[in-house]
Amino acid sequence: MALTERSKGLIIILIAVISFVPDSLFIKIIQTSTLNLTFWRSLLAGTCIILVLTMIQRGNPIKEITKAGWAGYAYIFLLAISSLLFVYAIRTTSVANTLFIISTSPMFAAIASRVLLKEPLNTRLIWAIALSMVGIGLITSGSLTIRTDAIKGDLAALLVAVMIAIKHTVARKAKAFSMVPAAGIAHLLLALSLFIFADVSFMTTRDMIYVIILGSFFIPVATSLMALGPRYLPAPEVALIILLEAILAPLLVWAVLGEEPTRLAIAGGSLVIVVLAVYNYYQLKYFSM
Repeated sequence: MALTERSKGLIIILIAVISFVPDSLFIKIIQTSTLNLTFWRSLLAGTCIILVLTMIQRGNPIKEITKAGWAGYAYIFLLAISSLLFVYAIRTTSVANTLFIISTSPMFAAIASRVLLKEPLNTRLIWAIALSMVGIGLITSGSLTIRTDAIKGDLAALLVAVMIAIKHTVARKAKAFSMVPAAGIAHLLLALSLFIFADVSFMTTRDMIYVIILGSFFIPVATSLMALGPRYLPAPEVALIILLEAILAPLLVWAVLGEEPTRLAIAGGSLVIVVLAVYNYYQLKYFSM
């Protein structure tokens, strides 16, 4: 029996989210520097994505990006910078803080859609944005009780949320084109930049094994499918499924490393997740009408 478009989208996004979940744990347990980890993570992920695309499509991925025009270039820039900031955030603050804050990206996407796509902001959305900001405030307040530089990780996570929002809005504006090639190029360009400007080196055997698993499997699968999934599912449904990562990844890190979020982070994160779940549920009902 052939899968419906919605079934394809659900499978794609679920696999993407499950593939993203171990990312935070690997970033925590790999002991090399943040820039060195980001270099190898991006180099392996970008190489795998481009190689698979070249074998499947037998075309030039760069041509696909040029067809998308400015949207393709913007997607590359946003994904590259947000990838670096994500690793920094995970290393600097808790996994729970990072993912709770990043989960607010649909709210920023609504603002970006208002600016780039001229879509209206309704009252429900304005309330959701306001309550999400309260949640972020609680999360960052909790960071002050962890260590002094944890707030920097929270701010990096907030920038990641904004960049993801703009990235998804740009992809929607150019939805006739696949952004999977752009994802591969973004990772490779980030790796090249770090090779030129950062002190990159080989790691211990243990760390290298972890990086190969992360960069050759989890990140290419997650990044590619996350770029593909929204073509089959409405944005609210995608946003609801992605919320699973904000719940599962901190649980995994807590189970393996014993990293517990602060009470304020739990309160703020719970508020954010409930607000987003309720908002996207009503948005999904609207799309289904």
